Amino acid sequence: MASISGKGGCVKEGSNVVAGVKSWTLDQAYDSFDVTEMADTAPTAKAYVLGLYGWSATVTGNHTDGAAPVSPGTSYTLNLEVDGTDKYSGTAFVTGKGVSVDVGGEATTTWTFLGNGALNPTLS
Repeated sequence: MASISGKGGCVKEGSNVVAGVKSWTLDQAYDSFDVTEMADTAPTAKAYVLGLYGWSATVTGNHTDGAAPVSPGTSYTLNLEVDGTDKYSGTAFVTGKGVSVDVGGEATTTWTFLGNGALNPTLS
């Protein structure tokens, strides 16, 4: 299996490319619940059950003057593309927005998203 570069990646809102994106991350996880019980003989290991599945994403890009606002609380059809063939899509809420400014570097904006429903992968 060959490694790939991130240079072919992009973020889309629906079918529209989001300009200025520098990086994105995707996190997928299941809730887990401790169901370890007490008994006559002490347990030697914890027991768990899985709950619901969820996902979140973070997108970082150039902070530009006059950029279209992406406001927390807004729902988006988010498409995260690794390259021309591998991508993930789903509906997500914008849960946060941050701005970072470095005297020796660029100004960036970071948005956090929380998946609302299923994440749909398309993988080659």
